[in-house]
Amino acid sequence: LLRAQLDYSCKDRICLSREAIAVAEELQGAARSLADDVGLVDEDILRTHLPDDSWQQLWEVLVDRSDCCRLNGHLSLRSTAKARVKAALLTIGRPATKEEVAELCGLPPDRVGAQLSLLPYVVRAAKTRWGLTEWIDDEYEGIPAEIFQRIEEDGGSTRLDRLLDEIPRRFGVSENSVRAYVETPAFHLDHGWVSVAKDSIVTTDRFENVASGRDKNGHPYWTFPMHERYLRGYSIPGIPAALAVALECRFGGRTTATVRVPADTGAISVIWRKTSLFGPEIGRVANALAAIAAQDGDVVCIVVHSADEVSFLRAATLQPFRGVSADSPLGPTQSPTYEQRPGAGSGKSTGVRVARIVRGKLRVAGDPPTRNVLH
Repeated sequence: LLRAQLDYSCKDRICLSREAIAVAEELQGAARSLADDVGLVDEDILRTHLPDDSWQQLWEVLVDRSDCCRLNGHLSLRSTAKARVKAALLTIGRPATKEEVAELCGLPPDRVGAQLSLLPYVVRAAKTRWGLTEWIDDEYEGIPAEIFQRIEEDGGSTRLDRLLDEIPRRFGVSENSVRAYVETPAFHLDHGWVSVAKDSIVTTDRFENVASGRDKNGHPYWTFPMHERYLRGYSIPGIPAALAVALECRFGGRTTATVRVPADTGAISVIWRKTSLFGPEIGRVANALAAIAAQDGDVVCIVVHSADEVSFLRAATLQPFRGVSADSPLGPTQSPTYEQRPGAGSGKSTGVRVARIVRGKLRVAGDPPTRNVLH
């Protein structure tokens, strides 16, 4: 009766008067105006909205009534993944690995990494360490970007020794990784000096000559092993260069191609970075692979119908090629049979066509005996 008469409001066995409720509502409004992009609130500034210092002793009760929560000691309007990750990073107070942040905020490391990459004011201090922009003097942007930066700093070319010493020491990457990127077509190495390659010449075979096989209509295809990560947005790396060229993606370029089968799954992307260690890659494949119910370990075929149209099929459902039609991209004069070669679909392409073993007799001048040799 007394609580009702005095108009007290109770929560978790703590009752506040109308005056205290009004202060809590004032704090709630101030917190919303002070919150950053993930909902974190500067507690020191929020305290200045109290009527006077006598209310400081009731701070935690008032914060609770203002619907704020605490994330690793930081006030927040909500407990979202981004807010938890940022609060954990602020608690650590220095560049940290995603595993360190995950331990504090209670999220899986991979999800922490994804959230860190979405925050515009969080950058990499090294290959595996993240921090706020104001904490980091030299942001790590990847080994190729670091090489480009030092070439520009040194007026167009830089010593290989500098790259092999400075980049691993500052960013925690291996010397072998730096050397591998230096050897990509994007750079030119001459007597210990590294510069940007002006004219990178990359030659490829025709896709028909390196394809894994042909479908029932004679269209060439390439096979690759399915991995679950492709369904989570990861690209397919290391596709044959000839496949990229067949889709009109040249060295250092990018393009898109529509998907005929399965229908209505969106266009795929084809990217061939000059600094890639693995060659061209195909992205935005999750919808198509999900539509054909591809599972981890399946063999999947990418069928090339034209320069801007492909299909995705599981190899188990592919109908075999029986002959070449007149409108086949390979043309009616090609061989009427096409066998899948050993090792096709392994995910790597050498561009070398394996011929059948033929036995014949070779007569060598000046050597009368006839020998059987393998061609």
